[in-house]
Amino acid sequence: MSTSTSSAASTASTLKMQKPDSMYASLSALLASGASSASEHLALLPPSSLSSSITHYLATLPTDEAAKFARSIASSPALWSGGDDRVKVLERARLVYEACARAVLGRIQAIVNERVGSVGWTSRRGLISWLRALADAVHLDADAIPKRFDEVPLPGLAIHTGLVAGLQAARAQRRREEGRGMSVGYALSRAEDEWCVALAECLEPLAAKRSSTQDETDEWELEFKKRMGAHPSSDEDRTEVATLFLAAQVAPLIPQKKLEALASEPLVGVMSDVVLGLFEESHLLDSIREDLVQGSDGLVGLRDAAKTVERSGMMTRHPLFSLLGPLSRMLSLSLSSVVRSLPSAGLHDILFAEDGENGPAMATRMKSIAGRWQSQWLSSRLSGLTEDQIAPDARPRTTEMWSVFKTMLFSFTMIFDALMEAVVDVCPSPTITTPIDASTPPQEGQKWPATSTSNIPLPLLEVTSTILITYSRLSWITSSFGSSTFEAYRRVFFEALDVIGRDGEASLALLDFIRPDAPGTLEANRARRAKATYYMDVVEQLIPSLSDEVIEGELLPICRPYLVDRASNEAANKDAFESAHSVLLSVFASSKRAVKDLAPFYARLLLDGFGAEKLNEGQLVHAYSTMVDAVSDIDDGLAWLVVDLLWTRIGQARMAQYAASSLVSAATAVEGGLSEEGRLGLARCFIAQLPNVNLVLLRSMLDRVRRLIVDAPAYGSVAKPPVVEEEQEQNKKKKKQAQDEGRSTGEETRRELCERTFDALGGLDASTREEGLRWWLDHRKEFGV
Repeated sequence: MSTSTSSAASTASTLKMQKPDSMYASLSALLASGASSASEHLALLPPSSLSSSITHYLATLPTDEAAKFARSIASSPALWSGGDDRVKVLERARLVYEACARAVLGRIQAIVNERVGSVGWTSRRGLISWLRALADAVHLDADAIPKRFDEVPLPGLAIHTGLVAGLQAARAQRRREEGRGMSVGYALSRAEDEWCVALAECLEPLAAKRSSTQDETDEWELEFKKRMGAHPSSDEDRTEVATLFLAAQVAPLIPQKKLEALASEPLVGVMSDVVLGLFEESHLLDSIREDLVQGSDGLVGLRDAAKTVERSGMMTRHPLFSLLGPLSRMLSLSLSSVVRSLPSAGLHDILFAEDGENGPAMATRMKSIAGRWQSQWLSSRLSGLTEDQIAPDARPRTTEMWSVFKTMLFSFTMIFDALMEAVVDVCPSPTITTPIDASTPPQEGQKWPATSTSNIPLPLLEVTSTILITYSRLSWITSSFGSSTFEAYRRVFFEALDVIGRDGEASLALLDFIRPDAPGTLEANRARRAKATYYMDVVEQLIPSLSDEVIEGELLPICRPYLVDRASNEAANKDAFESAHSVLLSVFASSKRAVKDLAPFYARLLLDGFGAEKLNEGQLVHAYSTMVDAVSDIDDGLAWLVVDLLWTRIGQARMAQYAASSLVSAATAVEGGLSEEGRLGLARCFIAQLPNVNLVLLRSMLDRVRRLIVDAPAYGSVAKPPVVEEEQEQNKKKKKQAQDEGRSTGEETRRELCERTFDALGGLDASTREEGLRWWLDHRKEFGV
């Protein structure tokens, strides 16, 4: 549209107002004629000629005559049918909308030319009068609308869309020219209001038509087309597709408040039908298993004439596919407003009804689509493959499929974002959580004891649960694209978890739906492992609301294989490894019953992981500190055990260093144990535990910290592994400063440990601060600081 409007602007300087001519009379007669010959004649005209004629006469005719011409365009059966309905609805709608958009730019220039360059109020008033006359003219009674549209005033919407698009282009042009040209702000606002009315008038009959029952022929055709792998009817000939195509052209620049004013259940119903139907009716993965073949080289490819490729191409070429962004935004805005206004029962009907008057409701359909595509993809040979495992000639085709997957994820997330925004707004504040006695036995048929409930209405919990279940079924997509950079996805995910996490029963029910396919085993397939990773990401946030029985009997067995995975330092396995650790840290942070049994196991796991370079120093310190802090609140003896395990590992590392220095080369020593930096990292981690222990253990801890500082030369270099060039430069400066001041590398290490100790002592609470301060004053001279 931008290209056509800019080209129109470049040639509009010669436009002037003119009276009707003979060519206009002929075109008007054809538009007004109901004879089939007129339809056939118009159908023979090149689209560019017809479009140029519409643009020219709308732009240059006197206002009254231009309004008559616009009415002829909107009500012409010859124009919109084209002889035996050979002209596609979308084709005609696009032609009219683009012609009207260019006509706006032409009219502006004609007005300016007529007033010798004036762009003042008189010129603006002339433009507004022209726009008002056209808007009034294309507002048709039901019997004046071409019969093809079954009382849907689509022609009027096409003209209104063109007027708004043209004014948007004129405003953008004026901004580029730094304020030169006619101001169209007021005219655009008026045109937007008229456009919203026209869109609503289209959606109402479409919604009514949607509610009517399909006849047997339609059902038979639907099933036949489904088996043939095609859409039930030509998408370019569907009135609802053309309606939403026109809406998407200007909606991104329409003020949000005006779009929200359109919000209604009919709008949500029609838009969700078309948007979700795009994915449902594609049947994209129905034959994915049969379409794949594995070559002698072991690479997976696609058969010739694969239906999956054909369907993928049909979907990406769909007229609405590239417009799913603005359409999803419109749908999300409407949905958010509707959800806020509906009672709980109405919310259930519009989102979750399995068998409503229009079939399954929107959220139910989204969950179903995600489940079906997940099942089909995971059962195919492409599941979990990397690009180098796919045949070269198949890679462009699979890339096209992944563009469809990404578009679906984006569209779903836009809708979910609006839903969660509304849910958060209408949730009871404050939320009241009702705990249940943990000793209460499970009811008949229940696996776990009863847990807490809340005052959050069930439909709102159902919304959050459905979102999280759908995302679980799409985890094979999000894991490939990376959700960390998808801000909207992360916002929806954590908002949903925050709401459902306030209700223990809802949290427990959710876990049953998203449980990994093979709990307790290590998934080798990347796509299936993504589902397990997603499960652990959800569990991490829900730990506080889950019972000890669920954690010990369900969650920890699922996490264990990923905690001890020997290949966890590989990039493909790292997400699951880190998610499993996050679950355990959440267990410790929530002071669950399992902490006592987990602490010794987890301490050794962390130390082994650090030694195997699965964990970096920052991760080790954070995890160990969380664990020590948690067990200190439960049992000082257990806290000393895990701290002593760390101290023992420090001693073992030093012994290995001494043995290596006397028996083998330095290079072999690094390979056989921790590096110098690794040994120093263990010392830093030990010091970091000072604020996490109680007073009864602090004195013993401080004595060991003193030994670490005094023996600092044994640890070698102080410099951390550089992560950025700036830090590398700082480390060089530190070393040079130490050399200039006559200090050895060991002395610099001692200074580093002293600084760490001083920082750790600053984190002591009121019960331990005095003891820590006294110890520091007593030993600072010994440390040389």
